[in-house]
Amino acid sequence: MWNIPAVAGQAESPRTLGGVVTPVLAGFALATVALLVSGDPQFLPRLHEPAVLAFVVAVGLLLAAMQFSSASVRYASRPTDRLDLVPEARIDIDKLNFVRNAQHRDRYLEDVYYDRARYTYNLGLMAFLVGLGLIVWPDSLTWSNWARVGSAAVVVLSVIVELIWTFSTGLGCVGRWLFPDYESVPKTALSADLAAADPAVKSVSLP
Repeated sequence: MWNIPAVAGQAESPRTLGGVVTPVLAGFALATVALLVSGDPQFLPRLHEPAVLAFVVAVGLLLAAMQFSSASVRYASRPTDRLDLVPEARIDIDKLNFVRNAQHRDRYLEDVYYDRARYTYNLGLMAFLVGLGLIVWPDSLTWSNWARVGSAAVVVLSVIVELIWTFSTGLGCVGRWLFPDYESVPKTALSADLAAADPAVKSVSLP
């Protein structure tokens, strides 16, 4: 048997994660660190020192996520990919077994690197948000600082949502409500109802 991913678009996720989103966040974090360490302290936010630490941690984790994403894409082989590399496996059972074993190893490594990319990215994003929160953290919780208080509240809420996203598999119904997966799909959305809703099926079934 071939080893097929549960989600058809799994290979696209690390490609987007490591090639688009992560470099942008890491670049912004690096630019912020350079600004905070080279600026005049009297004009910098009160919590700029811990903010620098948070952004440096974010850069390290995001760069690791880029590396893991690249490795995940490297091993993202599908049965057709392996058969194209060894076409004689289509008629030779020994070569077919060899190709299947290779594809099983690829899928194992793809999943391992994808999980590492996902966790390092999520942790890096949380560190990024913490650094952002430290920059906008108000000196006092007064109405005169309403914009910074609101900004800090948004950052705190974003960190909570990111925590739920990262550990959603262990949070049961709470995590599935916010980030649904296959187990969250109601039975009414399964094949029988989908077939009944298909115009082609309806046209055939009509008298």
